[in-house]
Amino acid sequence: MKKIQNSEDLKNAIIELERKKNVEEAAIKYEFKQTYETFKPANILKNTVSEVAASPKFRHNILNIAIGLGAGYLSRKVVVGRSAGLLKRTLGTALQFGM
Repeated sequence: MKKIQNSEDLKNAIIELERKKNVEEAAIKYEFKQTYETFKPANILKNTVSEVAASPKFRHNILNIAIGLGAGYLSRKVVVGRSAGLLKRTLGTALQFGM
């Protein structure tokens, strides 16, 4: 900022500072609105779900879980069959959860 020597320079400096204040105030308001939107519970949940779903490790785990559940269900059906006694059903259930 240059040195103020008369009243005209003072008025120009005040106008420039007010303009700078308005620009910075608008930027702060915009940042506040963005931060407010980010921390809404719905947006936090949506962002978390999208990050988790995009993770290749998560997808791999889901695939392994699905394969394990399917294998357990099929093995139980093979062991137990249509009608079975209590012991056979219990063994089939244990086998299913063991898979």
